[in-house]
Amino acid sequence: LVAWMKGMVHGDVYAALYKKLFKLSANLQARLDALISEHLPTPSHRLLCAHVRLGRNPSIRKDVVVRNSLENTQYLWRFLQTQSRSSLDKVFIMSDSQQVIESARQEHFRGGLLTVPGTILHVDKPQESDLHAQCA
Repeated sequence: LVAWMKGMVHGDVYAALYKKLFKLSANLQARLDALISEHLPTPSHRLLCAHVRLGRNPSIRKDVVVRNSLENTQYLWRFLQTQSRSSLDKVFIMSDSQQVIESARQEHFRGGLLTVPGTILHVDKPQESDLHAQCA
């Protein structure tokens, strides 16, 4: 155990290591800063996040394993609704399935839903045609 990790929970250690090892390009950092400024303008604003993997995404040819089902998302939506304390809490959903994103859009989260438009890609399973989109 390294001294600076003492007393930290696993998630905080991972976050610290990630921030030390990886830096966004100037372009991506500017886009992230603009997104945060728009959707989280004060410290009272919160972002509740979920990443839902179903597997077998048609835009990811090598993704052949089924991991979850669309029917299970109802439990996640209910959980996120219970965690939202006010209209200042936005919900951010990422998924390998456009159906999951559409399902989330049907929900009524207090502060609204935030998603990222565009083609669904998987950074761990790059395809030659996706390389530019993954780095955009």
